[in-house]
Amino acid sequence: MISSLKLAALCGVSQGTVDRAVHNRVGVSEKTKKHILDQAAIYGYIPNPAAHELLTGKTEMVVALIPSFQSPFFMDMMDAIKKRLENDGLRLVISIVNDTKELIYLLKDFAARRYRAAIIIPSAEGVAIPKQVEKMNIISLLTPCCGGRSCFISPDETRVGEIATKYLIAKGHKNIVHLTYTRQTPAIIQRAKGYEGYMNNNNLSAIVECDIKEDRILSLVKKNGTTAFFCHNDWMALSIIRMLEKSGLVVPNDVSVIGVDNSPSFTALYQEITTVAYPIEWLAGEVAAAVQNTQYAINVFNDFEVVERKSVRELA
Repeated sequence: MISSLKLAALCGVSQGTVDRAVHNRVGVSEKTKKHILDQAAIYGYIPNPAAHELLTGKTEMVVALIPSFQSPFFMDMMDAIKKRLENDGLRLVISIVNDTKELIYLLKDFAARRYRAAIIIPSAEGVAIPKQVEKMNIISLLTPCCGGRSCFISPDETRVGEIATKYLIAKGHKNIVHLTYTRQTPAIIQRAKGYEGYMNNNNLSAIVECDIKEDRILSLVKKNGTTAFFCHNDWMALSIIRMLEKSGLVVPNDVSVIGVDNSPSFTALYQEITTVAYPIEWLAGEVAAAVQNTQYAINVFNDFEVVERKSVRELA
């Protein structure tokens, strides 16, 4: 295998002409292009992406920094984003980050490597983007950051809470409890806000529980008369269903459960949870647009759909 410099010397052209020929760009005649490609095939020349990026000042690489590979929701989201970016000729690299310090370090590293953009899911709200990465587009999902060329893309999470609560009330449920997490991310706060607002507007008592323990869950059903749980996501919904059934209660005969996400990977494993579908394809499209546009204008998604399955029943 030879270098582009050696191939250029063999063909009697400049290194830039070789780059234009092998990447099918303008500025080189068809005759010269054919000669270069023929010689490249003979000598086994393989273009070096790093060299191409140095010559053109452009990169096809986008990085995604996410909290875990173990979440089907994150993996399905990244899969959808990857496919949309590939349509634009871009490649997605995914890496795990554990905290804000590591996030900032990796952003600086990928900015130095001249990546086109970084898609991040920060562990805390309001992470400040350092000046060293200001030339790289930053697309923040689920939790916003600030500074630099950053934008925040998220559907209307308050609407998610409203839709789930509205659905359960329409099924005849009045004693509905929202189960969520103790950490305070925008999605957690806003889904709870949507639930509380819709319950209050219908003159119903709103109960938000973050301490998800078996004794408390059973007490809510047996002593408080809870007939339905609205869980922050499908994983929590599955945990609650297993907890209830372990204690001898039957879902949905004794209590109904609804989650959020409708992640393809999750539903392939467990297909019985009624859920509010998260707009992953919409999100992927918005991310792809933001990667290409530094002046990206966010469109808010609020047309959520409830996917009905076996974990919710209609009360008489």
